[in-house]
Amino acid sequence: MPLPDAVARIIDAARRRLFLVATIEKVVVAIAVASFIAAGAIGVARHTPAPWVEPTAVVVLAVAAVVGLVLAVLSRPSVRHSAIEVDARMHGFDRVSTALELSVRTDLNDAERRQIESAGRWAQNRQLSGFDGLLPKGPVLPLLALGVGAALLLALVPSPADAVVEQRRADTALIAAEIETLEEQAATATPEVQAELEALLEELRQTRSLEEAVADLGEGAEAMAEMADPALLAKRTAIAALQREAESAPLASGDTLEAQLQALASASLSAEEASAAADRLDELAAVGEADSTLAEQLAMAADALRSGADPSAHLNAAADAVAATRDDIANAESVAAARAALEEARQRLADAQGQGQGQGQGQGQGGQPGGNVSGGGANGNPSQGGTGTGTVQPGVGDNDPVADPARSEVFDPVEFDVGDEVQVDLEGNDPGEVVGETEGFGLRNLPTTPYYERYTEYVQQALDALEQLSVPTELQNVVHDYFTRLEP
Repeated sequence: MPLPDAVARIIDAARRRLFLVATIEKVVVAIAVASFIAAGAIGVARHTPAPWVEPTAVVVLAVAAVVGLVLAVLSRPSVRHSAIEVDARMHGFDRVSTALELSVRTDLNDAERRQIESAGRWAQNRQLSGFDGLLPKGPVLPLLALGVGAALLLALVPSPADAVVEQRRADTALIAAEIETLEEQAATATPEVQAELEALLEELRQTRSLEEAVADLGEGAEAMAEMADPALLAKRTAIAALQREAESAPLASGDTLEAQLQALASASLSAEEASAAADRLDELAAVGEADSTLAEQLAMAADALRSGADPSAHLNAAADAVAATRDDIANAESVAAARAALEEARQRLADAQGQGQGQGQGQGQGGQPGGNVSGGGANGNPSQGGTGTGTVQPGVGDNDPVADPARSEVFDPVEFDVGDEVQVDLEGNDPGEVVGETEGFGLRNLPTTPYYERYTEYVQQALDALEQLSVPTELQNVVHDYFTRLEP
């Protein structure tokens, strides 16, 4: 005999209500437990910087809610349990549970059928009652409020670790900005320099403090210094002079000296042409003597032309030497540019870290403390023994190796700038001495400039002068040696 519709309806309603109450209870309990765990972790993070704790706490709470929901689904009440709860809460006196049990049987007697029909009449027009209250009872809700409140309070109230975390974020942003700048530098560098920069950038990406980043950049700059070509100035001087000669009196067809040498190697020359070409190569060797290797290759090519043997191998070797020298120059310039970029990045990060901010004391010009000032007579004649004392405020600069070791002794004044106003008092009692007071201007001890920031600029000016022949021939080697020794 089928279960009456009224009984089935009330059992389904009771089952849904029981599932909802159980779900809320399990979710609340899970979140309460998770909130206490989160509050403990956030409390520890207030003294030990851990920026991942608060986001992780939110994730833990969300996971706890999902776990509670899953547990509620897995343990949802059965139809039989719901029928028993209906009898217990609605005073059914086992009508509903008995009718449910009898309805699944096929061989019912009259008394059993009457019992099922009685349960149907009892459930007819009856509304679900005794299932009021969705929220769990007992200490669960107060514990939930306490755990969530403690977690929010610890998360929202500023702590000493918050400043550390914020500083770390700022440091990470500064490092990321320098990485982006160096990536642009690496994109234009030669392959050798690019490989070094990429390795350094990979280290910087793993760095989380300015101190480590400054150290890494310093090591990178030192590595670039070791890669520097000490003969760069000689090679640039030689190539510039040779290219000028190749353009003014070419050996053969071609825009560059190496192209002309290659064209000459493939040409069929008469004895007279070979001799003229050999003489010209000797001249070029003398012009390019700043680079001894290149000059030697040109001289060997000239000897090969005079020997009467096939000079193509020596001419091609000279062309290769010129091309190799150009490559060396390009790589050395790339090394210098990368080194300057690394030094600048290191200095910026060091300044951000609070280093390199020392202020040195410089001696102001415009007077000598405690010095003597000679006086003249009122009629313009020198007086005898007239002296006076002058005082001057000392200038302020940052040329102090203790306060600012990152800077060198290079003085870099601003043109037409003046220093602080000083006052000089002149007084004395000897006859004929001028007694008065005057005001004047002394030169300010301006901040010095890091050596490497000016070296490249001055070298370029020297090279431009050499290329334009602004420097006499007899002084070109002196200029070359001077900047070679100055190279940082």
